[in-house]
Amino acid sequence: MSKKRHYVSNKEFQKEMIESKARGELTPRAVELILKIANKLAETKFYYVFEDDRYTCMSQGVEDCIRYWKNFDPVKYDNPFSYFTMVILNGMKRQFNQLYTVSASKRVSLNNSNLYNI
Repeated sequence: MSKKRHYVSNKEFQKEMIESKARGELTPRAVELILKIANKLAETKFYYVFEDDRYTCMSQGVEDCIRYWKNFDPVKYDNPFSYFTMVILNGMKRQFNQLYTVSASKRVSLNNSNLYNI
């Protein structure tokens, strides 16, 4: 039985991040891997009312990766997939919460006799 292949290889991503650190800029392949992670997260983690909102959240996550990629230390950590997944996910959550804020009148209240004030 063969092992399931992931859509982003951690070993390849580690190699690309070491090369990016040496160059001082992200390699095109590293950017491609970051976009693959962002696309997969945007498809599976959130429900969007409009398709444009998906791209807005995804672009915020990628922007955070571009901003914070230098903070990843390939000598100290051997899992860039996990690091960048969390950076993208946190950026996407922040943007999602800005797009879809829940007003106080739409929250469920447990103090009133009417339990569902939606």
